[in-house]
Amino acid sequence: MQTLRSPSYLNEKVQDADGTLRPTERSIVARREYYSELSKLRAPMEQLPAHLDPKHNPNAPQMQFGIPVTAANIIKFTRRNQLLSPEVIAEEDPEYPIDEWTCLAPFMRHLRKMTGGCLCIQPVFDPTGQLWAIAFYDNYTIDSLKYPDAREKKIVETLHGILGTSDPPMWYWGPT
Repeated sequence: MQTLRSPSYLNEKVQDADGTLRPTERSIVARREYYSELSKLRAPMEQLPAHLDPKHNPNAPQMQFGIPVTAANIIKFTRRNQLLSPEVIAEEDPEYPIDEWTCLAPFMRHLRKMTGGCLCIQPVFDPTGQLWAIAFYDNYTIDSLKYPDAREKKIVETLHGILGTSDPPMWYWGPT
């Protein structure tokens, strides 16, 4: 597997006037570029290779199996289905609009209710810009959390209908 070396200043920080450590501008740019390049090396895959299976490799990185979704789609879906409380909407500041972090909990509650599945959402690497995966399980929990094939197929079909997507579930690299 090809590796990518991170620049030495990837996590560089500077102390502001309040004494808070903040990333430097070049660190922010470097991080964005590094993760963009890393994502290209960590494309999603249909089948989990043996070297990423903890049964064969006890040091395998954690991989998520699920359906991709973008932050923009999470926000749009949450707003369209009125899943946010009126208080949250009333407090929205034009300078700081509602982001995916505010929408994640109501979004996932709705999906769990509609599918009856034990789903979670995980940040993932993906060169296509999908930053999240609605995950069914990971490579460490597949044996205990995997649904029977017919049940998993039904959950996938329901998610496709709800989200208006046809992306198949795949294995995604999570942040390390």
